[in-house]
Amino acid sequence: MKLHLKFVTIIFAFFFTFEIKAVESCGSQQTMDIANDITGIFSDQWSAGSVSARGVKLGDAADCVEKSTIQNSTRLDLNGYAENSSHSELPLSERIASTIEHGGWLQTSDGINYRIENGKVAQFGFFQDALSSLGISQEADIIANLGKPDDIQRFTRHGQPAEAEYYYSNKQLLVIWSSPFNMLLNINIGPKHVR
Repeated sequence: MKLHLKFVTIIFAFFFTFEIKAVESCGSQQTMDIANDITGIFSDQWSAGSVSARGVKLGDAADCVEKSTIQNSTRLDLNGYAENSSHSELPLSERIASTIEHGGWLQTSDGINYRIENGKVAQFGFFQDALSSLGISQEADIIANLGKPDDIQRFTRHGQPAEAEYYYSNKQLLVIWSSPFNMLLNINIGPKHVR
């Protein structure tokens, strides 16, 4: 009986310890959470590795993303672009599980998205309302606030200007400006940039 009780105690302690460690691995108290104010990207000392978004850091397990905030998910194809398939016809819980398993974007209702790769958060994507605190209202504001980028790529659709992508490798930023809508479209934060 003592041996059985000791075994049960060890198993309980193992699972309890594992649960605590899993919770502690999400985010960190030493990071700046940029979910409500991402203006920290303007600082010369800013580093993608020292920030979190809603308590989730780059490199955290995908399970750290609060599931109740996810309103959509998109898997990526082999080239890293959003997959146009029947994935969107699945129930949300199945799309989330599929995205966590195969990679893609977990999209939240507050404009902060998480790109998942190998079961971990590889990139943050900030869209629309999440960018309002930056005050970037014209394309020239990007360089005025962030400095000269390492690279700028301009894309066209049907012969018309579409997006301009500004790459800042030292800050691990991809800033995308929409030329047709004359607005800041999104900012991706992380070491590997995927549109």
